[in-house]
Amino acid sequence: MSFVTIPKAWKIPDYHVTSEDAYLSRREFIKSAGIVGCRALGGMC
Repeated sequence: MSFVTIPKAWKIPDYHVTSEDAYLSRREFIKSAGIVGCRALGGMC
């Protein structure tokens, strides 16, 4: 038996919701927050 996914009329792709610039800047923020958190733990990461 095969499962066929039929998208709803209201469903839009993820790339239409968030612009690429916002996505990339959010990734940079998370990366920076991780580095700061690691340094706060005394460089154990």
